Amino acid sequence: MKAKIAVIAHRGASGLTGEDNTLRSFGRAVELGCDYVEFDVRRARDGLVCFHDGHVGRSPLGELKIAELRARAGLPVPTLQEVLEFCRGKIGLDVEIKNPGIEGEVAAGVRRWCADTPVLMKSFHEDVVAALAAMNTGWPVGLLVARPVIAPPGGALKAAVAACRRLDATFLSPHYSLLAGRAAAVAELGGMPTYPWTVNDPGEMRRLLALPIRGLITDRPDLLLEIVRGGT
Repeated sequence: MKAKIAVIAHRGASGLTGEDNTLRSFGRAVELGCDYVEFDVRRARDGLVCFHDGHVGRSPLGELKIAELRARAGLPVPTLQEVLEFCRGKIGLDVEIKNPGIEGEVAAGVRRWCADTPVLMKSFHEDVVAALAAMNTGWPVGLLVARPVIAPPGGALKAAVAACRRLDATFLSPHYSLLAGRAAAVAELGGMPTYPWTVNDPGEMRRLLALPIRGLITDRPDLLLEIVRGGT
């Protein structure tokens, strides 16, 4: 019997609410019954926030206080603590660390407020992944791999898996195009637990679900849930 596939709402159920990385979108992911909510963590001038972009206009996020960030973004940007307290006991956490150097503070917050919550920790930054792996928190630690600018050359996925092993990461989170339509993908994964992102097309969802993956990250968790539950 195939293992259960984790349904991961990308920045919450943002495709449904018009918001992302907000408590409103995270609440919608909880209502839908998603397994995890994926969110980004960055440092603002006066604390850690859940926000995707590194700048607001021309201002680096690290130069803005949280109140100013909220005013400029026009969104109720939550702090990491607010997100952790909101999600605790309701939904798993897929935490993407955007800024190198904050991983210890993020891990401490997760341990404090969500000790009994399922957690995935990941980053595009190899030094962050290595640092997280060295903490031995017991949480799965993953390497994010970006969407290729051009069609991925043969062996790109295999190289990403090799990087995971070198960094002591326990899962890979590649852009789905590194897997899509490639018969060699399964062999190149070499058994590495894999969570592709960000998959919104139902046909692509079905094709990827046929591969030995652990979960899918999507802006449309409602569609993915229907497919996983056998509704379509």
